[in-house]
Amino acid sequence: VEYLHSRGLHAMARGRPHEALRLHLACGEHLAARGVAGPSWLPWRDRAVLAHVRLGQLGPAWSLAREAVRVARAWGAPGRLGASLTAAASAAPDPAVRVGLLREAVDVLTATESALELAHAQIRLGATLLAAGDRNGRALLAAGAQLAAECEATAIAMRARQRLTGRPD
Repeated sequence: VEYLHSRGLHAMARGRPHEALRLHLACGEHLAARGVAGPSWLPWRDRAVLAHVRLGQLGPAWSLAREAVRVARAWGAPGRLGASLTAAASAAPDPAVRVGLLREAVDVLTATESALELAHAQIRLGATLLAAGDRNGRALLAAGAQLAAECEATAIAMRARQRLTGRPD
């Protein structure tokens, strides 16, 4: 199962979202066959949501995103919930829902040790707010960039800083 998940991550990184989606869904099927219903150690739902979004399949992405959040809430692991909320925001059909999901993700992740997930959520929320004309997004974007740098996620930190300066990614 870990192999399927790893191959899915690799496929997405290589720009092959169809393959990534197939692999992440297969990962979920294998886990379900073993009786693993929770979010487990492999965030296959979140990754499948992102692949659906990349493919422009927003209906299936939003449906799976809602399931991922529901399962993560029931599971009770705040780090997993925060990551699922962040992924769900990518598929949210309405900007207000997107902002609400990202705000909740930041709130939930702030109380965890999931620093890189928090950085992702802060960056996404900051960028979303800035795109909507809300200058308060700058502080979140800067905080996310700093936290990503502290996590040694230099590419993520650099992209966030580029957004702050208005340069394209």
